[in-house]
Amino acid sequence: MSQDPVSSDDAMIVLDNFAAAGPGGGHHGDSDDDADSLRSFEVLFDDELPTTPNGGRASGGGLRARLGSLSGRPRTSSWFALKSTVDRPIFNETAFFARFHEELREDDEDSSTTCMEICKGIKLPRFSIYSIFSLFFITTWLPSYDWRTMLVGDLAAGLTLGVMVIPQGLAYGLLAKLPPIYGLYTSFMPAIVYPIFGMSRELSMGTFALTSLMVGQAVSRFVDDAENPSEEEQQKMIDVAVSLSFVVGVLQMILFILRFGGLTVFLPPVFTSAYTTASAFHIAGSQLKHVFGLEFERYTGPGSLFRTYYTVLKKLPDTNAAAFVTAILAMFILYWAKYFSTGGLIRVKNLFKKGQVVFDPPCKERALRFPIPGELIVVVLGTLTSYLADFESTYDVKIVGDIPSGLPSPGFPNSISDVLSEGLSDVIVLTIVGYAVSVSIASSFATQFAYDVDANQELFAIGATNVLSSFFQSYVSAGSLSRSALAASIGSSSQLFSLISVLVVMLVMLFLASAFTSLPNAILAAVILMALRGLFRQLSHFKYYWHVKKSDFFIWIVTFIGVLALGVDYGLGVGVAVSLVVVLYSSARPYSCLLGQVPGTELYRDITRSFAEVREVDKVKIFRYNASLYFANLEHFTNTLYKNTIHPFAEEESDFHTVILDMSTCNDIDSAGVNKLVIISNDFANRKKVRLLLAHVRGPVRDVFTSAKFYKHVGKQNLFVSVHDAVLYAEVHADKPNYLLEDPDVDAILAQHQALLAANKEPEEPVQLDESHGRARTPDGLLDTSSRRSRTPEDFLTTGGSDPGTPGSRTRGRSPRAVRAGRTVGHPSPLGFGFANPTVQVNDADDTAIGRSSPQGADASATFVGFTSDV
Repeated sequence: MSQDPVSSDDAMIVLDNFAAAGPGGGHHGDSDDDADSLRSFEVLFDDELPTTPNGGRASGGGLRARLGSLSGRPRTSSWFALKSTVDRPIFNETAFFARFHEELREDDEDSSTTCMEICKGIKLPRFSIYSIFSLFFITTWLPSYDWRTMLVGDLAAGLTLGVMVIPQGLAYGLLAKLPPIYGLYTSFMPAIVYPIFGMSRELSMGTFALTSLMVGQAVSRFVDDAENPSEEEQQKMIDVAVSLSFVVGVLQMILFILRFGGLTVFLPPVFTSAYTTASAFHIAGSQLKHVFGLEFERYTGPGSLFRTYYTVLKKLPDTNAAAFVTAILAMFILYWAKYFSTGGLIRVKNLFKKGQVVFDPPCKERALRFPIPGELIVVVLGTLTSYLADFESTYDVKIVGDIPSGLPSPGFPNSISDVLSEGLSDVIVLTIVGYAVSVSIASSFATQFAYDVDANQELFAIGATNVLSSFFQSYVSAGSLSRSALAASIGSSSQLFSLISVLVVMLVMLFLASAFTSLPNAILAAVILMALRGLFRQLSHFKYYWHVKKSDFFIWIVTFIGVLALGVDYGLGVGVAVSLVVVLYSSARPYSCLLGQVPGTELYRDITRSFAEVREVDKVKIFRYNASLYFANLEHFTNTLYKNTIHPFAEEESDFHTVILDMSTCNDIDSAGVNKLVIISNDFANRKKVRLLLAHVRGPVRDVFTSAKFYKHVGKQNLFVSVHDAVLYAEVHADKPNYLLEDPDVDAILAQHQALLAANKEPEEPVQLDESHGRARTPDGLLDTSSRRSRTPEDFLTTGGSDPGTPGSRTRGRSPRAVRAGRTVGHPSPLGFGFANPTVQVNDADDTAIGRSSPQGADASATFVGFTSDV
C-alpha cells in the first residue's frame, strides 16, 4: 500500500477497493461526510510525466489506471468506502518473474526425459528398523498416557462396552451363520490387536452387522444347507469364515505396502449412506425368520431380498407366537432403555385431573453418563425365562444351544485355497467395506476431537488385526459406530478401553458362556434389529441430496436400488461404478461462463450469476472453464469456448479483439490440452485476428507448458498474473493489429532510457512501427534492413539479449529488465496452421525498440522511450 507519487521506471496501476454496507449497516448520520460514492476505473494515458516529490518531472512515462467518480450515484448514509491504493506495473508472467528475480526455466532444445530418469522418480516404500517399529503405534500413546486423568474414563468405557459386546457378539455370530461363540471370539482378539497398531482413540474393533452378513453369505456358498448344516458342514463354514479373515487381512496389508490408504476417496459419503441403508434391509430380512419363528431356506444372489420378504409374508400364518412375543418384548425393553439413556423423560402433567403424559425427547443435558445396558438385560431375562419355561420343548422356540467355555484355541486357517478359488469376490468386497467403514469412523472421531489419523496406518492396523485374529478363530472384523460412539460419550481417551473390555469378554468366555445355552434366537434377532435403527434413519438422506445436488441424489438412489436388487456384493460394484461415472462426467462437462467486471473494482464475476452492475469489458471476452484440461473434456472445452466467443471458421466477423482465458480453476493439464490451446490460439489469430491471453495460470500448469515447449508457439508474454492485468494489457493494445502479439517490456525500455540519461545522452531517433507488416521502419519511411548483431553488455547495460544470427544461442541475462532485441518473435506451428504466435520484427539498430500504442483516443498519447504514437 502506498500513497507515493508514481515512480519513474514503472507503468503504474492504482487500484481502489471499496466495501459497501447494506441498508442499516455502517455509520449513520446527517452530515455529508458520513456518505461517499463508489468509484469506477478510468484508464488514462498521461501525455506528461508524473510529478516527483521535488516538483520536477520524472524521467519515464507510464500507464496509470485512475479512479473516477461514478456519476449519478445517490449520496446516502448506508454506503461507505474503504480506500486502499496499490501501485504496481501490469504484470505478465515474464515481467513478474523478472521483477522478483526468480530464476526462469531454460527451454532447452535438447532436453528429454529418459526411462531411467522416470524410474528414478518412482518412490517405493522403504522399510527400516525405525519405520517398522513406528507401525506399533502403542509405543507412541502408551508411554505418554496420563494414568491420573485418563484412566477413569477409559475404565468406565471399557467396562460398559464389555457388557454391551457380549449380547452383540452372540447376535452377530448368529448373523454370520456360525455358532454364536464365534461372535465372542471376534469381539475378543481384534480388541487386543488393534490397540497395538491403530491410531484411533475411540474405534471399537470387533463384530459388525454388515461384515457379519457378508461372511454369512460367503460361507453359505460352500455347503448345501446353511440353515440346518450337519456337523461336518458346520465345521466347513467355520474354516471358511476364519480363512476369509486371513486372506482379507493379507490383501489389506498388500494395499498398505502399495500406499492405497486413500482408497476411500472413491467411496464418497453419499455412496456410503446409500450402501449402508440398503444393507440394513438385507440384515433385517435375514432376522425376520427368527422374529416370527419361521423355517425357510436362505436366499442368495440377485433378487434374494425380495424373495426373502415375499416368503416371510407368505408364511405369516405359520408364525410362532412365543418367539414373536419374545422378540417384541425384547425390542420394547431395548427401545426404552435407549430412550432413557439418551436423556428422554416421561412426565405426567395434571396427575390428579386429566393425567396427561408428556414424553420429552432425548437431550444431551439429561443423557446418562453410563447408559442402561439394555442388550444385557434382555439377554439375561430371555435366557432365564427360556430356561425356566423350557421354550425349546414347550413352545418350539429355537435357542442358541451348546456354547463351549474357554478361550479360542490358536491354529492356522486351513481353507485358504478354497477361499481363493471360490470366494475371491467376497474377499474383495469384505476388504473394501471393512476398511472403508472402519477408517470413516476413525476419521470422524479424529476430526471431532482434533487429532490426526493416518489412513494408510489404519489400513495396516485393520489388516494386521484380521490376519492375527484369524489364528484365534475370528472371522472378518470391522469398526462399530454404535460401540465407538458409546465409548466416546463415556469419556474414553485411548485404546486402553478396548483392552479393558477384553477382560470382561474373557471372563464371560471362561466362566459364563455355557449359561447362555437357553438363550432364544428371537432375543438375538431383536438385538440386531434395534441396532439397525440408525441405518434406517438414513432413508431421509435422499431428500437432502435431492435438494443439495442432483448428481449426489443420482448416486444415492442408484446405489440404494442396486444393493437392494443385486445384493451387498454386486451392489457395491454398482455403487462404486456410478460414483466414478459421475465424477468423470462432472470433470468432462464442468461449468463454464463469461466474466464481467464489477464497476470500480478489479473484480470479475460470472455475468449470468452476479448482480446487474457486472458488465463485460468492451471488445474483450473473458472465459472461465471450471476444471483441469485433459483429453476427456477438451471437446467440451472447445465447444463452450467457441459458443461463448466465436468459432474461428464462422463467416461472421468478431466484434472483439481479445479472448482472455481465466485459468485460475485449471489445476492441471495434459499434452492434449497443451496442443488444443496452441490450435485455438492459431485459429483465433490467423482466421479472426483475435488475440488469446491466459490469466492466472497455476504453477503446475506452467511447468507442463515449459516441458511441452508451449512458449515457442504461444509466447510467455501472453500469460498474465491476473485477469485484470490481462484486461488492462488488452485495452492498451486494442488498436494494434491483432497478429502483433509480442511487445517489448515497458520496464526494460524505461531502464534503457534511465541508463542513457545517466550517461548524459539524448535518446536517439525513434523507430516507428509499420502497422501493415509488423516490421520496423526508420523515420524516413524506408524499411530498416540494418544488420542484426548480437547484443553486448554495453548495449543495454545488461547481459540480456540473444543472437539471432547464431542458431541455438541460449544466452540469458541476469538482469530482470533485460531487453532481447534484433530477433523475430514467433515460431512455426507444429500443426501446419501458419504461425502459432503471429510475428513482430524488433529492430536493435541504434539501441532502440518498438513501443506500445494506446487505445485511448486522439487526445491521449503514450510516451515511451524509442517510440511516440499519437492515438
